[in-house]
Amino acid sequence: MSVPGPGRPRNKPPVREGKGTREEILDAAAEFFTARGFSATSMAKIASAVGVQQNAIYHHFGSKLNLLKTLLEEGVRPGLQMVTALDTFALDEDIDGAAMLYALTVGDVGVLTRLRWNLGALDLLPEARAPELEPFQADRHELREAYIRYAGVVTAESGIEDCGDLPYRLAVSAINLRWDGLVDEDTPERIGRAVLRLCGIVEVSDDLDASARRLVKAVMPEHLLKWFPSSWA
Repeated sequence: MSVPGPGRPRNKPPVREGKGTREEILDAAAEFFTARGFSATSMAKIASAVGVQQNAIYHHFGSKLNLLKTLLEEGVRPGLQMVTALDTFALDEDIDGAAMLYALTVGDVGVLTRLRWNLGALDLLPEARAPELEPFQADRHELREAYIRYAGVVTAESGIEDCGDLPYRLAVSAINLRWDGLVDEDTPERIGRAVLRLCGIVEVSDDLDASARRLVKAVMPEHLLKWFPSSWA
């Protein structure tokens, strides 16, 4: 089987955000998939928006479904990296479970609300359940399970009934808030505090807030700090 070439040169100057053709294709696809849906967006439309031939898209991604897969992974990857950082640190330190849950929620909601396009909404597309996208679904399940683990620690300490994956569901409500234009700089912290209330912590004390902020500064790699409020980084 022959390997597709790079396609013909761009037929007009760059008009998308991105450091190269691949990123510009992702930017255009993210805009169209979130605004119009997957099925209603043609490869020709994406190519035209970037100023390249369709062959260039196939060269970088192989298929339209792989393009969707890349965008879905872009939305879930930072949250998983936050979990890895928190879990690794917790192996050697006695970390407050509430601080871990608060930090994860604030950072993850930061991702959902600060990405250039509302990529979290792509998970609602029927195509996101395609067998070819099972690796993404596994990643999404892993992130959901982390919320369940962290919340379980908090509810065990607060003495209330286990709330399952409701903290995760509350975090991803940021997707719909963004659609409705209700997101602002305080949204990540506001949802983070709501998650803690769901787990039995009625009010976030100054000590808990400070502990979560210190935790973020101590464990998060620099490339993840951009998703947190500026006062946390």
